[in-house]
Amino acid sequence: MAAAVAGPEHLGTALLYAAGRGDTARVAQLLDQGAAVESKHGNGMTAAIWAAQRGHADTAAILLDRGADIEGKSYFGRTALIWAASAGQAAVVDMLLGRGANVKAKSSDGKTALMWAAWCGHSDVARLLLDCGADLTATSSGGMSALVWAASGGHGPTADLLLGYGADLEAKCCEGKTALIWAAVHGHAEVACALINRGACLEARSRNGGTPLIWASRNGHSRIMELLLDAGADVGGMDDDGQTALALASTEGKANAARLLLQRGADVEAKDRHGKTPLIKAAGRGSVMVAAVLLQWGSDPQAKDSTGRTPLMWASQSRAGEVASLLLDCGASLEAEDDAGMTALLWAAQLGRAEVARQLLIRGADAGATSTDGRGAAALCSAQTCKLVLQDAERIQRWHRRRHLAMWHS
Repeated sequence: MAAAVAGPEHLGTALLYAAGRGDTARVAQLLDQGAAVESKHGNGMTAAIWAAQRGHADTAAILLDRGADIEGKSYFGRTALIWAASAGQAAVVDMLLGRGANVKAKSSDGKTALMWAAWCGHSDVARLLLDCGADLTATSSGGMSALVWAASGGHGPTADLLLGYGADLEAKCCEGKTALIWAAVHGHAEVACALINRGACLEARSRNGGTPLIWASRNGHSRIMELLLDAGADVGGMDDDGQTALALASTEGKANAARLLLQRGADVEAKDRHGKTPLIKAAGRGSVMVAAVLLQWGSDPQAKDSTGRTPLMWASQSRAGEVASLLLDCGASLEAEDDAGMTALLWAAQLGRAEVARQLLIRGADAGATSTDGRGAAALCSAQTCKLVLQDAERIQRWHRRRHLAMWHS
């Protein structure tokens, strides 16, 4: 066996694999044969780090006894303690702390062992680290504390443990998000419930002014929305752009979230700072399901934004044929004009939305309408497919009128 690993490089490789397997006897043998205790894998992992990450406390201990650097780092800047904490290896963490490992050491992204344990939900490891002086106020390079990492990772028991040790419930990361906001972003209802029960601020705002309810709504996390609303969150709160939770749910196509907000009293006609209603936002994103919900709750299909554009115009711009059809069925005007004199058909023509243009023509749109600068659909159109539709406008409308008459007579 010894002859097979006679070279220093081979000895080092054999040491790494033996440490990873937890083969303590083999590790001792290889060290006796001259293997370098600080031999490294291509990713910078030493034998001690491999043993710690895999949970082999005895193996890691003998490597440390033989001179391995307890603060040695892999290429990711992680020490043996950090690797063990992230992997939930409580026995190894306990051993390393007993030997004086730096509990405040950080990986290259600024995370301490406590942050790694919190993010991965290892409450037993987090407790060991806290009892040995881990800093609850420390933050990673993104400004995230251990509590924020626990919330982001969805670990309610770990978050509760950290709060029990005095973690700041309202600490914010560089994006201005609290632990509750992070739970809302990712849909972690258990964490959100724990934070709400601890008194977390329901109206805390991230850097763009988003509250927990706004973040939960835009991501469609209905359970968290219910928790927040039941606790008294403001259903009409706005972010820095004047967008309500309903507006964001509509923008992101979250029909169930939109319905829940409307049931809880959200204003279906609330406008953002650009004058857009939730229906305009849903139409612009082509979300027929959200548009249907909003229309059922009485949203005005003729509402205009600050530039005079209606939901139908926005649907025409975004290739949203289904939404356009729904709006027309609910009374949207084909000939409404925005501040530049543009109709829905003119917008469809300008942006080359051939199928939407065809649909508007079938429903009776005026093919001869012009904008305030005197340009008609043909002049605005550059896409060949759309030009063909417009050239065929008279035939399309004539065919539709005949079909309509035949259906009426039958």
